[in-house]
Amino acid sequence: EMEDIIKNVKETVAANAPSIMVGLHKLMNENEEMKKDIIEFVNERRAQVKEQIISNAKIINDIKVFQVDSLLLAADIAKDIAFQIKGEHKGQSIAFIAATVFNGRPSLTVMLSDDLVERGLNAGNMVREAAKYIQGGGGGQPHFATAGGKNIDGLKTAFSQLMDIIKS
Repeated sequence: EMEDIIKNVKETVAANAPSIMVGLHKLMNENEEMKKDIIEFVNERRAQVKEQIISNAKIINDIKVFQVDSLLLAADIAKDIAFQIKGEHKGQSIAFIAATVFNGRPSLTVMLSDDLVERGLNAGNMVREAAKYIQGGGGGQPHFATAGGKNIDGLKTAFSQLMDIIKS
């Protein structure tokens, strides 16, 4: 039985290599190269999405609003982009409002500049209210909050509610 297993492993792993160990090392090296390529691709995509978000920013009530509506984007990438944008726009009144979907699950991300928090806006409260539309929950701090849910169909309504808060 062990000989059969070793034979199958050799046929699978070392088909184009002189030994199992050489074949394993080759596969491991290829895996590392693919990981590097994937990380590079993700970083390039993140930069493209960020530039698209920045170029589509709107001024609403003297607030520069960066909005992401129903984009296929992982929540952690939306968070990363939000913090990058906030860092790049210090001293400005900004709001980052994102309604995204990843792996079939909707999420909301809200980032507010410190002056908006001082004026009474609260990202945690905003997200908690809007999360009801995606059958989810969330929260966070006054300047940054996220929510996840189950109902993709409610994402547009949740996004609209968040934008209405900024507009009021």
